[in-house]
Amino acid sequence: MAEENKPVKVLQVTLGDGSYGGVASFLYTFYSNMDHHRVLCDFLYCAKNSMASKMDTEALKQSKVTALDAIKPANNGPGDYAKLLPALKKYFRENSYDIVHINTSNIYLCACVLHSVPKGTICITHSHNTKPVVGDSHSLKRCIKDFLFLPCRKYVLHQSDYYFACSKAAGIHLYGVEILSNLKFKVIYNAIDVERFRFNKDIRKKYRNTENFVFGHVGRMTEQKNPFFLLKIFKEIHQRRPDSELWIIGEGELRQDIEKAIVDFKLTDSVKLLGRRDDVAELMQAMDAFIFPSLYEGLSIVTIEAQAAGLPIFASDSISPEHKVTELMSFLSLKQSPAEWADNILAALRKTNIRCDMSDELIAAGYEINNAAKDLENFYINAVK
Repeated sequence: MAEENKPVKVLQVTLGDGSYGGVASFLYTFYSNMDHHRVLCDFLYCAKNSMASKMDTEALKQSKVTALDAIKPANNGPGDYAKLLPALKKYFRENSYDIVHINTSNIYLCACVLHSVPKGTICITHSHNTKPVVGDSHSLKRCIKDFLFLPCRKYVLHQSDYYFACSKAAGIHLYGVEILSNLKFKVIYNAIDVERFRFNKDIRKKYRNTENFVFGHVGRMTEQKNPFFLLKIFKEIHQRRPDSELWIIGEGELRQDIEKAIVDFKLTDSVKLLGRRDDVAELMQAMDAFIFPSLYEGLSIVTIEAQAAGLPIFASDSISPEHKVTELMSFLSLKQSPAEWADNILAALRKTNIRCDMSDELIAAGYEINNAAKDLENFYINAVK
């Protein structure tokens, strides 16, 4: 238990693949908006450090960020977890915390961390997705994981003191549907700095360097984000509307394949790969619409940001309806062809293309980071009392 007048010490644990993605963004944004006299966080990555780009920031100057490199970020199997357990045990022998907050939808990783945490430590598991991030190509590995899933879920439910999730759908994925009636279950909204994303004409004018109609996408270049389907959609849009271009923000292991597809689709003059950017809020001001055909999401931060920026959003219906905070969000089926997506998107944009300020609706729905971070900060403090 934290000493009187001492900050509560919290360890944020996750997998980490080296890229500053959704979970890293969640952790950094929330912690940046907490009072570090009341709560101090360290960060433990079981695979690769995903906070590298933020290491020199003011927010992390008192934080210890550790990457164990003890497990593969993707397609890991039982052998990886067997190697991870002693590394976790060693870490907890050398470091003590009031609270361990485990941020992953990987049930096996949750179980390993919970097994390693010293008794008496408050444990929070936090689901950030609705499916395993990467499927296993090895059939035996998949069979072993399937066999262990229910026992691991039972262990996680027994060992966790609190159950968090970014959405109800993400909670059901990790814990089962019964969790929704559990008093220790809590949805933690993927809140943002709403004011930073609020539509601003002056910023739009500064960042917009084209007369074309700009479609945007933000996300890691991974299978989950469905980037090749995105390109096929835009190819159809561009055939119907040659005065259009697509801005893709993000990096990932599929970048070279995406670059090749852009060439194959003859879209080199109309698709811009902008890489990892720190000015996403400003770039969203310059966009005209947002396309998001993900295969699955826990609750995507970028769709919340796009709604705050007043962008019409066209997303796959395979993500949770909980993403729809405002009327700017529309859903299309991945069973529809890219041509059908293009027709539906262009038809919707013909009906209305007026930029709307929806930021107040997001604040009212609980997506303002200052309030959300303060709520989590108070939760930590009350939990140790």
